Amino acid sequence: MFDLNKLPDRILKRTAGLSWICDDVGMSNATIFLFDEMVLKIEKVSRTTEPEKLLLNWLYGKLPVPKIIETVTQDGYSFLLMSKLSGEMACSDNRPWGFAPVGSYASNSSKVLRLGHSGEMENGAPNGRRFTVYATTRLELLLSRAPDMF
Repeated sequence: MFDLNKLPDRILKRTAGLSWICDDVGMSNATIFLFDEMVLKIEKVSRTTEPEKLLLNWLYGKLPVPKIIETVTQDGYSFLLMSKLSGEMACSDNRPWGFAPVGSYASNSSKVLRLGHSGEMENGAPNGRRFTVYATTRLELLLSRAPDMF
């Protein structure tokens, strides 16, 4: 787990005095701290660090993604403080089949596909084509695991 004494000042100013729990449900190698209304994701800087932030900013308002509150890169780590979405994580054990509810997942995936087919995503989003392929693959996985739901 990340040493909380090493949090950047900009993150500390927003989280000081707030209660949190360390999340161990997610599937990334990041350290995740859950606050009542925010999530802090801490991970080593990688080639996906900046594209993830750009994509979240671009998708905000188009899909139910968290709003970025603060980002800091310091000492080889990325600190991403974002709003907390309601519900459970898609990979939670409390979810049937181990992922998000079929209806919301399919609905959000179809929104991504519509953005992709309209050209808006490929022309406007960071890594737009790659993201459209990812969304299509996830939707196909959903359909293959729960064909009786449709």
